[in-house]
Amino acid sequence: MYDERREQLLRAAAKVFRAKGFHATSVSEIAAEFGSDRASLYYYVGSKEELFEMVVEQAVLENVQMAEQIRDGAEEPGAKLREILIALMRSYDVNFPQLFVFLQEDTGRLTGKDEAWSNRMQEWSRRYFQAVRDVIQTGIDSGVFASVLPVAVIAQGVVGMVSWSHRWYQPGSGVPAEEIGARFADTLLGGLERSA
Repeated sequence: MYDERREQLLRAAAKVFRAKGFHATSVSEIAAEFGSDRASLYYYVGSKEELFEMVVEQAVLENVQMAEQIRDGAEEPGAKLREILIALMRSYDVNFPQLFVFLQEDTGRLTGKDEAWSNRMQEWSRRYFQAVRDVIQTGIDSGVFASVLPVAVIAQGVVGMVSWSHRWYQPGSGVPAEEIGARFADTLLGGLERSA
């Protein structure tokens, strides 16, 4: 029962954070969405900051591990880059709106009181971008990809294509998330893959 209620609280908090942003959201508003009072929330969390951290942490780590697993797989670079884009868009759909809350907020400013969490988020972000850069660099080194742009710039573009969707994407409101990821991949790979 505790775990189920805690998950309900996380979903309620994510919904309010998404609608109002971190700073404009009050604990009372989260409690109302949760169907409880403020005092009951503190049975599950110690603060609004801690609640925000819990909302995004699991999804962010799963994305890092997913990107590293794809990078370390046996597929060719184009297939890996395609799968990263599809998997990331799928994750944003499954973890809506938690990941969008994370993307739309300045996490360093939000969580300045929790340096360990902020450092963990920065490290996971670094690992994610490194996995994407590694895939792109492998493609360039093997002659599959060609680009005049630095690998780091391409990697920022790859992740940014999906990350910017927090401005417009709503689950179930049009094109499925996996289809969006696949079409993003078509666009990107069309510009990177060397012609035979």
